[in-house]
Amino acid sequence: MAGTLLLISKDKKNTKQLLSKIDQLKTYINNTYGEYFKNIIFRNISPYCHLVEFRHNDKEKFYIDKEGNWLAYEGTVFALDETKTYDAEDLLNLYKNYGEDFTNKLDGHFVIKIYDAKQDSYLIINDFIKYKTNFFAESENFLLFTPFLLTTGIIKKLELDQHAFNEFMWRYSILSERSILKGVTRLAPAAIYKIQHGKITTKRYWEWPHYYTKLSFANSVDKMVESIKESARLIEHSFGKPCLDMTMGQDSRTIISAFTNQNLPFVTSTYGKSEFFEVQAVKEMAKRHNIENHNIQLTQNYMENLWNYFEKAVLLGSCELPGYLLGRILFMKNEQLKLGNALINGSDGQFYKNGLWIEMYTFNFYIEPKKVNISLFLKLRALSKNYFDKIFEPDFLEIKNDSSHYFENIIKNTIKDHLDSPVSIQMDKFSLYRWTNFLNATNSTGCLFSDSLSPLLMRRNLELALQIPVRWKFNSSKFQRAVVYKLNPELAREKTDMGGINMVPKNVFTYIPFWFRYSYFQSRRLRNKIKTILGIPVDTELQEAWDYLPIYKLLFQNKNFQKNLIYENMYLSEIIKEDEWNNLLDNYKNDDNLSLNDFEYIFKIASIGYFLSKANVIRND
Repeated sequence: MAGTLLLISKDKKNTKQLLSKIDQLKTYINNTYGEYFKNIIFRNISPYCHLVEFRHNDKEKFYIDKEGNWLAYEGTVFALDETKTYDAEDLLNLYKNYGEDFTNKLDGHFVIKIYDAKQDSYLIINDFIKYKTNFFAESENFLLFTPFLLTTGIIKKLELDQHAFNEFMWRYSILSERSILKGVTRLAPAAIYKIQHGKITTKRYWEWPHYYTKLSFANSVDKMVESIKESARLIEHSFGKPCLDMTMGQDSRTIISAFTNQNLPFVTSTYGKSEFFEVQAVKEMAKRHNIENHNIQLTQNYMENLWNYFEKAVLLGSCELPGYLLGRILFMKNEQLKLGNALINGSDGQFYKNGLWIEMYTFNFYIEPKKVNISLFLKLRALSKNYFDKIFEPDFLEIKNDSSHYFENIIKNTIKDHLDSPVSIQMDKFSLYRWTNFLNATNSTGCLFSDSLSPLLMRRNLELALQIPVRWKFNSSKFQRAVVYKLNPELAREKTDMGGINMVPKNVFTYIPFWFRYSYFQSRRLRNKIKTILGIPVDTELQEAWDYLPIYKLLFQNKNFQKNLIYENMYLSEIIKEDEWNNLLDNYKNDDNLSLNDFEYIFKIASIGYFLSKANVIRND
């Protein structure tokens, strides 16, 4: 199931108003989302709530028993300690047997919604990393949990959250718990939301680790090897032959090695133009190891329908990412889906190797820092690339000018309960719960149309990875290299994209050349960061993989896109000055002088403007 929406009335006597909201909801959903899903089911389960299922296939993910208890879920739910996939009936029986503690028997990427008839209560449960995005909105009379942000307009007025907009402009995504709409938030990770008698309470069912594992290095490697292998078996058992991302990186190799180790069937795909160096290198690597590999490219059909992909991405992605970026990703995932029964990616391997903490340890000569250096992080990461702000009104500029303090508070609030933990554990928590919202938004939207999984983010693997001592993760991870080498020594000997180093464990003879190549590669990344800070253009690996400039020009010139740039049509006029906006657009009349960054800047603003225009439609209804 792609998603489930739950509308709950706080007042059981107000059934007439609920019925009116349901009628409005049906009309809006069918008009806005009907073309994107194979089936949308509206369930009048009781006079006090309404459930909507968005389905991309025929798999049943709803169950109701004789007592009136029911459960619906989206995503994929595995047993944490077994090679087993749960269905809706299994999950409801688990809840009936173990109560809310059943959450600690689950793994996978999911959101579960339950009605307990005996307690007359609802439970909404997110997985332990919030891989699947749902939004929560509340009004005087209703509560709404939904995978689609725009539907919250059924119960409340939709307005731009200017703080979220500022986050979006800095980072391409929103780091905090906010959404782009004021007063609507994402579900928290590892959270149970309980609604009873119209009141809502929240609790966490999983605690972030405070300290490193006490297991030895060898035992940690063995445990991770078995866990990754179990993940591969789960995927094959549940879906059959999947399509795995294959790059030169360590993360995709970790997953592929778990499949090759057990001779499980799979196919791989690599994104980029055929002459891109990584595409060529992966093709040769796959051939050496008898791995089926396909090259995913942007087709003519994609080029001719750029606006359609942009529009689809903004609506279904709830403006979590810019439309031009997410639209391209959705196209790629659709092409990959032709190759396998499920899509398996390598997000997010930073928790198995160098993380957001790397600079803090490097500048501290690899000695444990006394605390998180927030100012260093803001300078090198969060606020390393400023955005043009001359077009904005003074009130919004006050928000932007406070960005350093604002992001600092996000970090502090995220790590406040772990100040006694090593810096790497603190920063990993911020990274997973905030920084990787970009990846969560990508993966969550991909799950709307396919069974999509990230094994490195499954609980059975990530719980251990988060507790691996930082000394085993330095320098592209002694730990991860050992895991891959134990799974597939031959594949471990292949070069990676980290300066061409391989994944073979190092000894006294090989460490010096490894250190030299790794350090040179890392210094190149640092040099590129310095260039970016100085305003010198630096192509990212994605930009090297494909020539985006002609694509950007085509999208910019599209007549539907251009409508969103006319000031009178813009729903961002509350924060943008008309004269300055028109002056900015004058610079786009000669697109030969424009860079990728110039287009991406305007695409960000257009994405949010278009989304707000759709929010205005539901407001007028």
